[in-house]
Amino acid sequence: MSLAPTRRRCLYEILEIARSADNDQIKVAYKKQARLWHPDKNIDNQEEATHRFKEINEAFEILSDRHERAWYDAHRDAILRGIDKREIGRMNEDNDSCDIDNDPDINLMPYFSPFCWSSFKDGDNDSFYGVYDAVFQDIIALEKLSKKRTPAFGDSTLAYPRMKAFYEFWEAFESRRSFSHATKYNLNDAENRRIRKLMHKENRKLIEARRKQWEQTVWKLVAFIKKRDPRWRNYLIELERQKMAEEQQLQQYQREIEEIMKEEQKKQRERELEQHAAHAQQQQAEEEEDAGVDVIVI
Repeated sequence: MSLAPTRRRCLYEILEIARSADNDQIKVAYKKQARLWHPDKNIDNQEEATHRFKEINEAFEILSDRHERAWYDAHRDAILRGIDKREIGRMNEDNDSCDIDNDPDINLMPYFSPFCWSSFKDGDNDSFYGVYDAVFQDIIALEKLSKKRTPAFGDSTLAYPRMKAFYEFWEAFESRRSFSHATKYNLNDAENRRIRKLMHKENRKLIEARRKQWEQTVWKLVAFIKKRDPRWRNYLIELERQKMAEEQQLQQYQREIEEIMKEEQKKQRERELEQHAAHAQQQQAEEEEDAGVDVIVI
């Protein structure tokens, strides 16, 4: 399993606000901290200012999104503590301190932080691609999924179709894990069949609760990553560009059709005028002919 990142700061601490702060207070705090730590205003302290400015922007991005903020608030302690597998195991042995965020096999909570990666460079284990590719390789191994058939996270060069396949697969993820660690009762301790049946039923409830929580955690992590994935942003930009190009092409077709219609209407009016003139000439000729006949009869 990959090592969990250790670089963690509370998002509220970064913006220097209370956890009860409303949206307006978050915006005010963000602007204040952004002005204070902008690299251009800290020429003599560029390295720290750049780091702090990134933290401030990432904290604001999460706390200004009500869905991401709600998830962060609900799992803040687990995200920040970054406890290791042995510590989770010890906590799970104590029923009084058992936390559904604690998984004895893998800890995803630290990866709900924009500070668990250092860059977007390829070939760097601490980069966005390196960190999350390793995380999903761990999940694939844990779920005993086929490495060949299961879409991988990849790096910045991953083609759009494969990247789309990755997100479609994990957004519909269903776990195969047994979650035997979630059970509370040992069926061998049952005094009779009735007690055994009740124990089994309770264990199944606990397993399903853990399964549901695990699947939701994976789905949430996928959404968290997708929102920050440069490849996905570029994909959306490309889709928008294609849409605009199609709209422009459609508008061009419409203009051409309008020009054709105008030309047809013009020709139709000319034909009508010609027909009207011919009819008038014929009528005049008939009138002149009738007038000549009348003169002869007289």
